[in-house]
Amino acid sequence: MSAPVLEAQSVHVTYGAGPAACRALNGVSLEVRSGEVLLLMGPSGSGKTTLLQVLGCLLPPDSGSIRLFDRPLQSRNPKALSRLRLEHYGFVFQSYNLFPTLNAWENVAIALDLIGIRGASAETRARDMLSEVGLAAKAESYPGELSGGQKQRIAIARALATEPQVILADEPTAALDAASGQAAISLLAGLARSRGRAVVVVTHDPRVISYGDRIVTLEDGRIVDAPRAN
Repeated sequence: MSAPVLEAQSVHVTYGAGPAACRALNGVSLEVRSGEVLLLMGPSGSGKTTLLQVLGCLLPPDSGSIRLFDRPLQSRNPKALSRLRLEHYGFVFQSYNLFPTLNAWENVAIALDLIGIRGASAETRARDMLSEVGLAAKAESYPGELSGGQKQRIAIARALATEPQVILADEPTAALDAASGQAAISLLAGLARSRGRAVVVVTHDPRVISYGDRIVTLEDGRIVDAPRAN
């Protein structure tokens, strides 16, 4: 079995203080490996999105640790964490987060610009990624001209354009109809696996289950069901 790409160890997160304090995560530990699609499921308020934010170095835990390639991340300063996210992470959101004044390839190229790839090289790479997600013919189209499923495919292309080792997706099918949702998660899982990426997907969508290698279920900030990887 390969070593984990990403690990959470005894992570605790509390929002607020005193009587109003809310324990969002309570001693959560998990591992994600290269080429694996791990689904985070559970009721609303169970801590799924908080855990995704902690795994993505967007939210520091109150205690516990996050390790990427077996290296602890707690000691990194904000600037170093920002660079680490740019170099190693790709994010896919429910709301797509596309820029309405940029066309499809320009939206993908934004991610490349952030790591220093610009000009003709960025455009070529962006168009290649759009081709991989089946949207080569929509490269010049703007988000307002596209369906929800097409927007999500652009978001997936953008997340994968920088060749990150970790893909984090927060409810990527929630805003889509059944056919578009299945197409999006199938595409994300297939592209990520073919590149050996570690993928974590927060979802309420039962249609997504068949695309996961493992399901981790959270309730009240704790893992209640987490079958180990084979």
